[in-house]
Amino acid sequence: MNENQFPIAPTASSAGGAVKSASQERRKEPAQHMQQSHTKPAKLTKFSMAGNASYPGPAVQGYKLSGTRYMKTIFCILIAAVDLAAKADPETALYFTSSSHSWVGQGLTLFATPTNGFTFNVTYTFDVLRFLCMGSNVSSRWEVDFNAGFGAGLTVGEYPDAVREGGNTTNPGLSFYGEGRGDNTLSGSFNVLDFTLGTNDTVLSFAADFVQYDEGNTSAWNMGSVRYNSIVPIPEPAFVKFVGLCCCVGAYRRSLTKRPAMPNRGSST
Repeated sequence: MNENQFPIAPTASSAGGAVKSASQERRKEPAQHMQQSHTKPAKLTKFSMAGNASYPGPAVQGYKLSGTRYMKTIFCILIAAVDLAAKADPETALYFTSSSHSWVGQGLTLFATPTNGFTFNVTYTFDVLRFLCMGSNVSSRWEVDFNAGFGAGLTVGEYPDAVREGGNTTNPGLSFYGEGRGDNTLSGSFNVLDFTLGTNDTVLSFAADFVQYDEGNTSAWNMGSVRYNSIVPIPEPAFVKFVGLCCCVGAYRRSLTKRPAMPNRGSST
């Protein structure tokens, strides 16, 4: 029989060596996997930019933070801000801002609370919630009315295609007016974020955001928020601007990472 007809069986020592090598490889695999999956803490990276045909400006040096690390930092800040707002005490307030073309708002911005001399009265009768805010003088009086429409009771949720409250029973009703100025017709929407009733339909807490267009004219807008003994925070302009700024900076950082690397000055192409 030709010895080349069958493979030669490995000896005990060689087989043991093969098994040992395989077991060693298997033990190495988890370690290598752990090493690859381990994420090193991000740190500041030094960068330099020299002037060339693509970048004619002066040479600059500095430090940058990775885009992932940067966005994680922004995310943590936003989560902390939301968490602090969620733990805030119950608030009663009226906030609104308006276009200069609005007959009702006339370009005014108001943030009324009990601490700056305003009193509030909230009632819920015949499926209509009336939010009344009164200042120290008689003329400083603002009211916002909400109605779910369709003969239904008001609940938490979004209400698009709103019309003047009391003028239509099929659409949601909304009416924001004050200082003797109101709309005959309007369009808009509102979002009820918190609504709790006690005995005899006593309002225990309420929160809603609204947008109203005088006479249906989108350039004559009024937008605001009402809160009554509610922990739902008002989206104040400062926080909105902060979020917008973070988004803009994050987009700018991502655009920088997509730019091709620029050769140093004097290097050949």
